[in-house]
Amino acid sequence: MLTKVVNTIILSFTLSLFCCAPKTQILDIYDNGKKKLIREYKVTKNGVRPDSVTTKLLKYHRNGMRFYFQDILGGDPNGNYRSWFDSGRKYAKGNYINGQLAGKWTWYGNDGLLDSVRSFHQDVLNGVYINYFNNGKPQLIIDYVDNKKDGSYKEYNRIGQKVSIGQYRKNIPHGRWIWWNNKLKTRELNYNNGLKNGTMEVFNNKGKIKIKGSYFEDQKDGIWKWYSEQKGLDSLISYMENNYNGEYKVWYNNGELFVSGHYALGKRIGEWKWFNREKKRDSTKVYNDGQLNGLTTIYYDGKKEYKLMDYINDKLHGEMKTFYNNGKMQSLLTFEDGRRSGAYKYWDDNGIKEEEGFYLNDKLHGLVSRWYDEQQMSSIAMFADGNLQGLMRIFSPTGSIMKEGYYYNGNPITIFEYYENGRFKRINIYRENEIINEKLWAESGVNITNNALGLRTKSNVHINGNPKYECTFMNNDKHGVEWYWGEYFDLQSLNVYDQGELVLTRTWTSIGQPNIDVLFPGENREVIIGPYSSADLD
Repeated sequence: MLTKVVNTIILSFTLSLFCCAPKTQILDIYDNGKKKLIREYKVTKNGVRPDSVTTKLLKYHRNGMRFYFQDILGGDPNGNYRSWFDSGRKYAKGNYINGQLAGKWTWYGNDGLLDSVRSFHQDVLNGVYINYFNNGKPQLIIDYVDNKKDGSYKEYNRIGQKVSIGQYRKNIPHGRWIWWNNKLKTRELNYNNGLKNGTMEVFNNKGKIKIKGSYFEDQKDGIWKWYSEQKGLDSLISYMENNYNGEYKVWYNNGELFVSGHYALGKRIGEWKWFNREKKRDSTKVYNDGQLNGLTTIYYDGKKEYKLMDYINDKLHGEMKTFYNNGKMQSLLTFEDGRRSGAYKYWDDNGIKEEEGFYLNDKLHGLVSRWYDEQQMSSIAMFADGNLQGLMRIFSPTGSIMKEGYYYNGNPITIFEYYENGRFKRINIYRENEIINEKLWAESGVNITNNALGLRTKSNVHINGNPKYECTFMNNDKHGVEWYWGEYFDLQSLNVYDQGELVLTRTWTSIGQPNIDVLFPGENREVIIGPYSSADLD
């Protein structure tokens, strides 16, 4: 649809002849010789001078077909206006008053069918505007005042069914609006001066309510409800100024409640509850200002507690407990500011402790102990900042020490392995995670080590013939294990060397009872390891 602009050509001629009948004059021609613009005029006498007055303009297309004609009065377009496509079909018709579009105007398509009808007053849209499909049915019917949409608005589909109706006030939506799809209402909405205001409803393809809510000044306000065909109410959410505010509920598609709680200006507050499809509680959480604050509980079946957690400002703080389905405690951990810090414990489903230790800043720190059962430990290990640091000891189910490892910053320094009878099985000495020295024994106690090239052994004995001292050397540096025994072959101390550097000392108070162990003695990285036995750690 095009707005037609008519150029008025006003020509005055001084004529020597007077005539009352209209005359014509060709004003312009195309380069193909066909006329382009013609005027009709009449001659009048103004005082003593004759004048010519244009009464009509006629313009032609290049192919000779009419383009338009325009009535002229007083030098301006006044009266009828008609125009055509170069095919000869009508394009537009209407009227001018004093050079301005006035009254009803009609436009057509190049196919000859009605395109639109518009009403004008003083050159601007005033009144009904109608736009048509090419089957002749209206597509849009709009009221205009002073070139602005003002009043009724109606939209239809090609078969004449309503698509939407509403109202405008000075070019902005105002009042009740309704939308349809194939005769079924899909939505209703209220506007106030262009802002969504009041109730709003959305309908499903069966005409039933799908969403119902309200707006205030273009923002969601009050209770909104969502529905489904299977279960009815699907969600209930309260709003204020477009934020969640007030009651909040969501249901499963079987109609059972899934979650319920409250918001305050978009932030969760108070107790929230979650449920499973069988109506049983799944969890409860407490919020303040949108953050978890207080006790969170997770359930097995709506009654039995699975996990208890305390939060402060959305971070775990204090104890976290978990339980087996039989009600016995499964774990106890301590948190500070969202990180594991403090004691922790684990139990099996019979209530027997399996593990305990400490965390600091979410990393293992201090002594960690594990058990086979109530009576027998399975291992102990010392940690610092999440790394093995100091002694790791592993026990057999009968209580025998099977392995002792000494670590620094998570790296092994020396690892001792034992047979069930308590005799040495293997000693490995490490440097940067690589074995640099190894000693092996048979279960009978016989040394079966094949010394590496470059190693030599120095030893002496007590007067009764029992060993007193033994050490291996590389060149002139102690390298490997240095042993000290009592007169009756009781091990009193043991040192481990790495090419002359003392990396570990061990002492025993009596046969088989360790006393004090020291990693890197005398150095700034010295680690003192106390007298830990299975009895001490039970």
